[in-house]
Amino acid sequence: MNTKIIFTRNSPVRTVLVNETTGQELYRIETPRRFVGSVTRVFRCDPAAPPTPNLTHRLYWDANEGYDSEEWKPLSGTELEGDKEKNGNEGESGVVNAVDEAYEAPGEEFPLSLNEIARLYWKWFESTRIVFEGKIRTRAELMPLKGKLRGSYVFSHNSVSYRWSQGAFRHPRLVIDDPSKTLIAQFHEASLFKKEKSYLEVTPAGMGMLDHIVVTFIPVEVRRRED
Repeated sequence: MNTKIIFTRNSPVRTVLVNETTGQELYRIETPRRFVGSVTRVFRCDPAAPPTPNLTHRLYWDANEGYDSEEWKPLSGTELEGDKEKNGNEGESGVVNAVDEAYEAPGEEFPLSLNEIARLYWKWFESTRIVFEGKIRTRAELMPLKGKLRGSYVFSHNSVSYRWSQGAFRHPRLVIDDPSKTLIAQFHEASLFKKEKSYLEVTPAGMGMLDHIVVTFIPVEVRRRED
């Protein structure tokens, strides 16, 4: 039986995702409104879900190049303070605290939470940068376009390749990227005629990878609405 995950608002970047059957809030997606430097944060709400690993990580900063995209490496508070004293603070080459200083954008209001599973840093003239699974990657690195079809993106999870594409009415649908095209999830946009909110319909095969479905869906749907 498929699961309906309801969007409390018809927005991929400002909403709460709720399991229709249980009424349980699963994810909270927040994006403060600003003209430049928008940051979307994705929080896991499910209390039964495993806690997100410590998000204090080693991140290298270069005053001219910015943050690099190497894999984050957990650091203890003692190691972090030692690195900061040794290498300098933000604005100089060195190591900074990914919780308090890394990726600080003007007007950022939210402290990093242990329930935060992803961040998306929206860019106007370059690929969006996504912090997910302990790595910082561009959208093109995490989920590159496939083929010439607009809205077709692929990503891998547990050595399986998945593909977002546009289904009926151009609504995103996620399938296994092989000849079977097994359906994993499909988006249904709000309908005034049916008085129905937007929702993701997730198959049983997709319930074990909800984090990946939600995080990868966001840039796919944002791009669809822009086109």
